[in-house]
Amino acid sequence: LTIRAAGAREIADSVEKCKEVERLYWRVEKGSTPTSVLFPWLPSEARKNKVAATGEIYNLFDGIIKARRSEGRREEDALQVLMDLGDSTPEIIAFIMGTLFAGIVNSGLMSAWIFIFLDQEPEWKAMVIQELKTLLDRYAPLSESYGSIGERLSKIPPQGWENEMPVLEACLRETIRLILSNALLRRATNGNLQVGGKKIPNGAFLVYQAGETHSDPNIYPNPTKFDPNRYSAGQDKSQLHAFLGWGAGRHPCLGKRFAQYEIKAICALFLAVYDYEIVDTTGRKPDPSVTVPDRNNIYQARPKDQTFYIKYTKRSKQL
Repeated sequence: LTIRAAGAREIADSVEKCKEVERLYWRVEKGSTPTSVLFPWLPSEARKNKVAATGEIYNLFDGIIKARRSEGRREEDALQVLMDLGDSTPEIIAFIMGTLFAGIVNSGLMSAWIFIFLDQEPEWKAMVIQELKTLLDRYAPLSESYGSIGERLSKIPPQGWENEMPVLEACLRETIRLILSNALLRRATNGNLQVGGKKIPNGAFLVYQAGETHSDPNIYPNPTKFDPNRYSAGQDKSQLHAFLGWGAGRHPCLGKRFAQYEIKAICALFLAVYDYEIVDTTGRKPDPSVTVPDRNNIYQARPKDQTFYIKYTKRSKQL
């Protein structure tokens, strides 16, 4: 979805090329180690792999741009829009790489974890499914003839996805709160900046761990529990910047609306077609105490030393 919305059709139409882009992006991610952040000039193995993978991604899109220009060929995609605007090749590729990284890493993670949390809380899972059924009945009822569930979902207008799925949106918000533990950075460019009564030197970096706010029991009672009701109770508005899932301040996430749309579409398509449960390597349902993210693995956010699977079966009846 991310590649089709923000990348090139030549890649989006090929499963093999999509997998290749995903592989390269995870190579880039694995090169983003604490050492590489503190010592970006150090020629470590992780840095070399990151540079090599970044170069491969650049060359992939550069080749597509050159082919279109030499052939005089046009496509209906984001890449073509940027080309038509006259952006340079480095500008085009930088935009696409940044957007794809956010989509492949963040949207993919949240889509996976929301299924885990919903399976642990059957009442919320049932509410999300009922909300989806209500939406489909309103915009694409079974009494009308549709070729596929994808066609039915396509009949839901943008305002339906954005404004008529409050249950799924609350579940997504709670998933982000529980999973997101990134460090937020700001560089001080004003010598007069003070934080906590301390003057911050000009050029210094400030780092804040988002998990500190999201795990604060004074804001979110019983903070480790998955409880989407928190948002109807206004816990995320109990103080300024109590929720940092989409950033804060002057520069929040520009892709918030698209990311929400994308994750909702993934959840809707899967839940409309399949029943599922989360199982461990033995095929048994895991205890919720072990289905928690490794806080030291901020990009992949995998459960520590654990592997889980989605066991799914096709629904006998359409929603």
